[in-house]
Amino acid sequence: MTFHTRFDLYEYLIMLFDLINASTFFQIYMNQTLFKFLNIICFIYLNDILIFSEIREKHVHHIQQILDKLQILKLYIKLSKCKFFKKELFFLKYKVEKREISMKKNWVQIIQDWSWSRMMKEIQMFLDFVNFYH
Repeated sequence: MTFHTRFDLYEYLIMLFDLINASTFFQIYMNQTLFKFLNIICFIYLNDILIFSEIREKHVHHIQQILDKLQILKLYIKLSKCKFFKKELFFLKYKVEKREISMKKNWVQIIQDWSWSRMMKEIQMFLDFVNFYH
């Protein structure tokens, strides 16, 4: 996105998420950008990219492929937010391990310990919480 002023032409270097539907368009853009890798070696949700591999050497190659593609399109990563070679991590409110995806343990405990109420609003809050994992 660019805009003109009487002084110069300005271009944003980052996506402004205040814009209506910007996150939807960014998700579509990321899906198109990494289409040939999607659900094969990576999952994407907005600016979160999860790259997965069975073997460490392949993983290094997969990371390089993704980073090369991003670099070609001038999409940059913030290295301080990256985690490499993790055996488990949290991605989109799920705990992801080598052969298992599960809820966070403390969330399971919250559901188990939830105090029952007859108040409609509290019941709706509980249903919203548990339906996320349905």
